[in-house]
Amino acid sequence: MLKNTNQTLHNPTKRVTDILELLSKTSIGHTLKEISDTLNIPQSTISPILQTLCKTQFIMRNEYTLKFSIGVTSFMVGYSFINSLDILEIIKKHMRKIVKETDEICQLGILNEKDVLYIAKVEPTQPIKLESHVGKTFPAHTTALGKALLSKYDDEKIRSLYSQKMKKLTEKTISDVNILIKEIQYIRANYIAEESGENNREVRCVAVPLIFKGYIFASISISIPIYRSSDEKIESIKNCLLKYKDSIEKELSNINIEISDINFIKNNANTI
Repeated sequence: MLKNTNQTLHNPTKRVTDILELLSKTSIGHTLKEISDTLNIPQSTISPILQTLCKTQFIMRNEYTLKFSIGVTSFMVGYSFINSLDILEIIKKHMRKIVKETDEICQLGILNEKDVLYIAKVEPTQPIKLESHVGKTFPAHTTALGKALLSKYDDEKIRSLYSQKMKKLTEKTISDVNILIKEIQYIRANYIAEESGENNREVRCVAVPLIFKGYIFASISISIPIYRSSDEKIESIKNCLLKYKDSIEKELSNINIEISDINFIKNNANTI
């Protein structure tokens, strides 16, 4: 059996794991210099490692701040482990109850830079239902899931994220950052995010953020074809999501887990 000592560790490999561990503990990322100084490794040694980790998406680099943070491949590796644990099953248990009450598809997502990444879904018994794929991404500002996740950021951060042209998927997609900020301000106050035809012309969606120890780590949503999205139906969905949002957060707070235990879905989380 290998002993856990520096003498038995492969130093080049340990540099990789040290970088990943360092980045997993920050919500804002680190620059090349900060990583070099913290780990006491020359920048010339770390730079090619960071380039490789970026190309394989274990980490990502913000083109504006030049800071590195945990990437989607790290999430997928973590997901394969966490899938066997109680945390995801707790959330999916409540998602199944949501679907039973609404008979519409329920999805779980996290934020990956400016995209929302779908990591779990529960489908309804409806004969006509929406298609959805785990692992798919969409621009966060075009989805209710994404807007709920973006609500963890302050207005200044939102302006920074969307300082360039905002991608439009339909004629209804928000393309003005001021309109997006106004919606996010409402979400921060009411914990309800909505969109209708902004991501898909045929679909309306409602979402709520999931919060653990002050952090928005994920969000859940109900998507519904517009043709059967009456105001009464949408109001019922909002109440259902808020009810199970509370149930999920209470159950997570009552089990013996720490923020590090949900770090795989807490990418770039910020205090609300």
